[in-house]
Amino acid sequence: MENFYSWAFLGLRVVLVGTLFSFLGLAFLRLLRSLRRDERTITARYKPVIRLRMDDGYQKADFEFVANHFYIGRDPICEYVINHETVSSRHTIISYHHNQWWIEDAGSRNGTFLNDLTVEQQTVLTDNDSVRCGNVTFTLFIVY
Repeated sequence: MENFYSWAFLGLRVVLVGTLFSFLGLAFLRLLRSLRRDERTITARYKPVIRLRMDDGYQKADFEFVANHFYIGRDPICEYVINHETVSSRHTIISYHHNQWWIEDAGSRNGTFLNDLTVEQQTVLTDNDSVRCGNVTFTLFIVY
């Protein structure tokens, strides 16, 4: 009978240790989820707005974007439409990730240029950058 009690006591200890580790694991997961949710909230709250200013004879306008990414091109489906023959239907993609605005060429025919340098891969944008799509140039402003 004494052997039964020692096994029962050992089983009870194993159950208690398992319960303790389960509780700690769930508490850790809940804390991790809360931190991730707070990070997304803070990032979304402080994401800077990007403003495009064009004044080159084709179009004269200011546009502000708050979406995480948008297309610039001639296609009406693009968020910023430029009606010029040197601009491809989907010319450029501007996106926000890793707490920065980025630009990349979307396979355009005439290329995308950032401050007169060819954009060959995703490149970080800074305030007052000059972007050229085909023969159309505009200035980007990042509003904090």
